[in-house]
Amino acid sequence: MASELLVVVGMAVAVYVPKALPLVLISEGLTSRLRRWLQYVAPAVLGALVAPSILAPGGRLGIPGWDQAAYVVAFAVAVWTRRMIPSLAAGIVAVVVAALLPH
Repeated sequence: MASELLVVVGMAVAVYVPKALPLVLISEGLTSRLRRWLQYVAPAVLGALVAPSILAPGGRLGIPGWDQAAYVVAFAVAVWTRRMIPSLAAGIVAVVVAALLPH
């Protein structure tokens, strides 16, 4: 049990330190530019994750249906807000609305 906890803590440190260290070492002038650049990470990640589902639902290229409309809504909100949580919330609402509509 103690060794498992030690492994989990060690893995957390191994993941956190390489990500946090550059941010701590960067000068203040670069920090503002870096923050502006990081605002585009959420839409880019969301787009990369959902593009295969939109373009190839079921693993084959096809025309997206209404059930894929939630992806488009979530992507649009991500581009507009540059935040992940509002994008996910809008996508969830779109999925619920699409599920409630008669097909």
